[in-house]
Amino acid sequence: MKGSDCLQIFGVCFVKNEDDIIADSVTHAAQFCDKVFVVDNASTDRTWDMVKGLDLENVIPVFSKDFVFCDHHRLRFMETKKEELGANNWWYMFDADEFLIEDPFDAIAVAEEEDADCIGVEIINFLLTKDEAREAKESGRQESWRDRKHYVLYASGTIKLFKNTRYIDYGIYASVPLGLTKECSRRLVMKHYPHRSLTQLEKRVYTRYDNPEFESECKLGTDLNHYTFDKSTVPHLRRWDEETGLDLRGSFSVIVPRLGESRRDRTFSAIIRMLQQLQLLRVFYALYRRYAAWRQKIDLKNEPKF
Repeated sequence: MKGSDCLQIFGVCFVKNEDDIIADSVTHAAQFCDKVFVVDNASTDRTWDMVKGLDLENVIPVFSKDFVFCDHHRLRFMETKKEELGANNWWYMFDADEFLIEDPFDAIAVAEEEDADCIGVEIINFLLTKDEAREAKESGRQESWRDRKHYVLYASGTIKLFKNTRYIDYGIYASVPLGLTKECSRRLVMKHYPHRSLTQLEKRVYTRYDNPEFESECKLGTDLNHYTFDKSTVPHLRRWDEETGLDLRGSFSVIVPRLGESRRDRTFSAIIRMLQQLQLLRVFYALYRRYAAWRQKIDLKNEPKF
C-alpha cells in the first residue's frame, strides 16, 4: 500500500491508556506510512510497552510523558519533524481507535491534481449498544473492538491528512495548522471505535474526565449505560455482518463543513498566498501565535517539550 519512492507519509499518534487497540491501529498505519511516531501521555496500562514491543522498523516510540493533552500539542510535535518529512510530503494524524479503510495515496493523487493541501474523512462510528453491554455484563466475557457490529455514518469533515507546504504554520491553534487553503474533493473513509467494551469505556471516562479538552464528553460518576446506544437514541444505527458488509449508501450526517467552501475560507486562503508572495507570512504567523496564546490562555512556559 506504500506509494511512490518520491512521496512520503509520516503518521502521528498521541495515545493514553488504549492497550486494547493501540497495537492494531499503529500496525495498520504502518502499512502506508514511511514513519509512524507515537507519543504516550503517561499511560498507566500496557499501552506504552505494547508500542515499544512492536517489531516494525517504521514505528518510532517517541516518549512517555505526563502532560495535559491539547490538540495543538500534536502540531507542535509535528513542527519538530517537518524538516525530516520534507516539503510537499504528507502528514497523517490518527488516534488509537481509528483505521483508514481506503488507500490514502489515491486521495493524495486527487489532491495534487486539484492543488489541494488537505484531505478530510467520512467516519464510520462503531458504537456499543445497550443489548451488547448487557449481554457482555451477564456473560462476563471480555469483549474487544472487533466485536462491535453497530455503526452510524458521519461526514465529519475532520482533516486527517495535510501537505507539509512552506506556507503553513504549526502553531497553537487547533487540530490543524494555520494556512491550509483547500480541502481535496475526495474524502477518505475511516473506521472509528470510541466505545469498544464496558471495561474500555470506564477507562476512557477516568482518563478524560479532568481534561478540559473533553469536558463535554466524559463526566466522572456517570452511569456507563449513558455511553451505550440503541435505535431509540440513534435512529440511523446500522448493523454490520459478514454477509451484508458495510452499508455506505445514503448521505452521511454532516458535522463539520468542508474547508474552503465558505467565503471566509476562500478569502483567508487568498490572503495566505498573497502574504507568502510578499514574504510577510513569517511575520504574520509570529503575531498570530502571540494572539492565539493570549486568546486561549496558554502558558507557553508550561507547555510540554517535544
